[in-house]
Amino acid sequence: MKSKKTVEIKVTARDKASRVLKKITASFKKWGVGALKITGGLVAGVGAVTVALGAMFTKLSASIDEQAKMASALGLSNESLGVMRDAAGYAGISIGQLDTALRKMSQSVADAADGTGEAKDALEELGLDAEKLQQMGPEKAFKAIVDRLDQIPNGIKKTQMAMDIFGKSGAAMANLTSDGLKQAQKDADTLGLKLSSAQAANVEASNDAWSRIKNVAADFLKFITARLAPGVKAGLDKAFDFIKKQDLQAWAAKAAKGIGVA
Repeated sequence: MKSKKTVEIKVTARDKASRVLKKITASFKKWGVGALKITGGLVAGVGAVTVALGAMFTKLSASIDEQAKMASALGLSNESLGVMRDAAGYAGISIGQLDTALRKMSQSVADAADGTGEAKDALEELGLDAEKLQQMGPEKAFKAIVDRLDQIPNGIKKTQMAMDIFGKSGAAMANLTSDGLKQAQKDADTLGLKLSSAQAANVEASNDAWSRIKNVAADFLKFITARLAPGVKAGLDKAFDFIKKQDLQAWAAKAAKGIGVA
């Protein structure tokens, strides 16, 4: 027969084990809740980052696509236009003003080569030959014109000549300097981050593919809508017929009476 003391020891040990087990269970429960909260927070965080990255990718892709198309329209490489835009930014010139000025410059040089246009006299005074500028291409022609304008000491005269060559954006373009262009080129060469025309073309192709997918999705939804339209109309017609058969005035009066209005 077991002694009373032995029984007490076993009971005490069992109680202690039970308390320890309860503590461990409680700890795991707390940890489980905490883990869920952490996991939920991580999922939410990853989701937010994904959305932000997606928005950034879309915005940057559109910007790259725009620059690539503009460079092609102006007869420039993507890198060259990027450097010009950087230099313009240093001088407080907007991208729109620069692009407009480059378009006008090409036309002004072409007209001057034919012996016409407002830029003819300005280019001659700068010591530049319009036909040679045409042969140089827009990038070298632009740099040559900026370099010569940079040497004009009279600010008013410089602005007028810039306007004759670059059009309405000339007043802003007068602030662009040869040193600014060189610095922008130096920065581009040092960092090596300017996108090549081939790289920009890849982004253009990606954007075009995405546009095709969106067009297909839109057409599919339109197709589904058109197919559902007869059924939707039939359902609405039945609903209208049902409503016409109801005594709406009596129903309204009853409802008003029910809420104590009538």
